[in-house]
Amino acid sequence: MMTRFDTHIINKLDYFSKSLDVLKRAEFEKAKQDKIYRMGVFCQFNLTFELAWKALQAVLRLHGAERLVAHAQKAQYLGADL
Repeated sequence: MMTRFDTHIINKLDYFSKSLDVLKRAEFEKAKQDKIYRMGVFCQFNLTFELAWKALQAVLRLHGAERLVAHAQKAQYLGADL
């Protein structure tokens, strides 16, 4: 039986996967010539990156790596390299 937490992780991974599929369909040659299109690709990349980060955090928490997640969040907040 799936728990609410399992469903939460599956949803995060699904959102990331769908966002990545959209990014894969981007026409990067077109982005070189069209500033508006390039900004759309850039925004899609940012969204995909954030969804990947959130999915990774959820998986790490599932495996008991809460301290690692907290450290990464603190470093990200401070703008430090991990």
